[in-house]
Amino acid sequence: MPALLSAQQIYKRFGYLDLLEDVNLTLFSHQVTVIFGPNGVGKTTLIKILATLESFTSGELLYRGETVKDQLPKFRRAIGLVVHEPLAYPDLTAKENLRFLGEIYGLRDLSTRINYLLEEVGLVANSNQPIRLFSRGMMQKFMIAKALLNNPEILMLDEPFSGLDQVAVNSLLSRIEELKIDGKGILMTTHNVGLGYSAGSTFYSLVNKKVVRLGEKSTHQMEEIAEVYQQQISTANSNSPVRAE
Repeated sequence: MPALLSAQQIYKRFGYLDLLEDVNLTLFSHQVTVIFGPNGVGKTTLIKILATLESFTSGELLYRGETVKDQLPKFRRAIGLVVHEPLAYPDLTAKENLRFLGEIYGLRDLSTRINYLLEEVGLVANSNQPIRLFSRGMMQKFMIAKALLNNPEILMLDEPFSGLDQVAVNSLLSRIEELKIDGKGILMTTHNVGLGYSAGSTFYSLVNKKVVRLGEKSTHQMEEIAEVYQQQISTANSNSPVRAE
């Protein structure tokens, strides 16, 4: 099966600080790849690097076997992204933001698409409010709708369950499963092992600057994944005088 996205020996340094070391990660269609990691270990940095929002010091990023930097516009149109920042215009409404982005993508039947997504994430009643007035949970729902607007081939989700109520969490889990079946490649970072395992196909950890493969759902129970992950955290904490928060 050819890889949708491949990160090869990604290294990120900021000044004298090493943030990520020798990251190797492959994303396939029909799979949900989950990276577990505590707060402050670099999950958001990694997602931004993979989404080309942040540069990396060395390594290679490939989209369908070809260097991403040689096909940047095509790659960016192929991805949907949920990160902590809204990456939108705060004084525009949810509908206006989605319409603006949809027109950039050149999407057809845009009004129908926007209304469908706003209903799916539960924002119809708030769709004409400026997003600067949104709560944390509402903003997360908006970001999910925004990420799905262009029907992306690759979906990247950084702590996507943060701020969501249980109904919204269940809805997102169902949507991720549908996207996986539909052939999308999904990458998720989370500190929540239970939710990550529910959604995932393949599991990694990001602890102490390195991404380590933990296993597959087809061969590993959640308890096995959680045990190895917690051991990694404990080892990292015992070797560090200060834990990142």
